[in-house]
Amino acid sequence: AITIVSTVPTLVSLWPNSSLEKVRLLIMGGEACPPELAARLQAPGREVWNTYGPTEATVVACGAQLDGQGPVRIGLPLDGWDLAVVDEQGVPVPEGGTGELIIGGVGLARYLDPAKDAEKYAPMPTLGWERAYRSGDRVVNDPAG
Repeated sequence: AITIVSTVPTLVSLWPNSSLEKVRLLIMGGEACPPELAARLQAPGREVWNTYGPTEATVVACGAQLDGQGPVRIGLPLDGWDLAVVDEQGVPVPEGGTGELIIGGVGLARYLDPAKDAEKYAPMPTLGWERAYRSGDRVVNDPAG
C-alpha cells in the first residue's frame, strides 16, 4: 500500500515494475539516475523526480521531474536555494557552458568549528554571496536544470 518512495536509483532499479504499481510519487537521489531507468519508471499517474544535494547542503538543493525523455537533469533550485555554475576563477559561465556547481542558500550546513566552517563555506564575491559551498561537481549551465 506504499504510494510514495524516496530512494537511490540503484535500489529502485532492482525492483520489478509490479512492486511499484501503487507508487504515485518516486523521488530518487544520492547518485546519478541512468536515462533508461528514468524511462522504465514512467507510469500513468506517477511522478518521478531526480534530486541533487550533497551532504554539505544538508538534504536536497534542486530537483527535476523526469518524463523518461532526453537527458536526466539535476534540476532547478528549490525554494531557499541558489545555484550557480562558475569557471576556475569563480566567474559564472554562459548558458551552455560547463563549470563547477556552486550552492548557496538556507540549507547549507555549518561546522561547529568556525575555522573549518570558513574553509568549507567561503564567500563567493563574483556571485555576491556571503556564504557558498563549492561542490566540485562539473555541470552544464542549462536553464532547464
